[in-house]
Amino acid sequence: MVATIGFFDGMHEGHRYVISQVMELAEKRGDGSVVLTFDRHPAALFCPDRVPKMLLTPEEKMEKIAACGVEDVVMFEFDEELASLTANEFLQILKEDYGVDTLLLGYDNHFGKKEKDENGNFINPTFEDYVKKGKEEGVRIKLLKEYRSEKSGNEKSPNHQIVQSSNATSSSTLIRKLLLDGNLEEANRRLGYRYSLTGKVVSGYQIGRKIGFPTANLKADETKLIPKNGVYAALAEIKSSNHQIAQSSNHQIAQLSDAMLKAIVNIGSRPTFDGNETTVEVHIIDFNEDIYDAEITVHLVARLRDEQKFNSPEELIQQINKDKEAALGLIHVVHRM
Repeated sequence: MVATIGFFDGMHEGHRYVISQVMELAEKRGDGSVVLTFDRHPAALFCPDRVPKMLLTPEEKMEKIAACGVEDVVMFEFDEELASLTANEFLQILKEDYGVDTLLLGYDNHFGKKEKDENGNFINPTFEDYVKKGKEEGVRIKLLKEYRSEKSGNEKSPNHQIVQSSNATSSSTLIRKLLLDGNLEEANRRLGYRYSLTGKVVSGYQIGRKIGFPTANLKADETKLIPKNGVYAALAEIKSSNHQIAQSSNHQIAQLSDAMLKAIVNIGSRPTFDGNETTVEVHIIDFNEDIYDAEITVHLVARLRDEQKFNSPEELIQQINKDKEAALGLIHVVHRM
């Protein structure tokens, strides 16, 4: 079995390049392929206050890894027991429990409990050290080809962890920064898909409905990174609800497929109405069904503008109409390309 290991948050272009190498080698050898990953960031165990917000939930990550076509995906629970394993012990588990005989690593990958030198200082094993440990356990360690794109970024990791992500140019850290800076276009380019938020529709302040633009108040996963406040063009996917879209009496629904609806998303605190907490509010264009308690996913297509405080609800309504037209135009262009 040919394997690779990493945290793979975001499953961006660099991650997919790594997995493609695993599949290519496995196919060449007539062997199976497996990707090994973890349910939570190692920092959650060692330094919880430094845990970054995630680009993917564990479930989303599993889906995106599997979509690459790899034969198997294994998600380890990152707990104290796993973190206490030495590199040799971990390699033994990979070989005995998962049949791994070849492990592809980047030059800056690290796994296993960190060792100390004679002075008690932590030491980082080199790639050559892992090759040696692999020989001891009957696992061949091979070097991954490094992925290069137009721009570079580095990903930092805590001292104590079983795995550090490869120093891919499209690092998860860089993509998080792009989203927080409002550069959705570049983040999506590096991800290779539209960044999305999934959650249950919960009761909100009903402000949108009062001004003629009903919104679904999305409660996203607490571990997920919320992009910079602002207004976004999006595609909304209703995963479950009291009303089937096909049964809707509204035949004007701007719909790209049976489950995709054009939308605008406001991320922010509603400054026009003196709000003080960040919410994710989704206005599905030309859609008026009751979707409370439904789970929806919004795929962010483009960032339209910053959040603004308007002098009156009437000014806000005028701007939302402009946002709606801009969103419809952008989504139309995106799907013609």
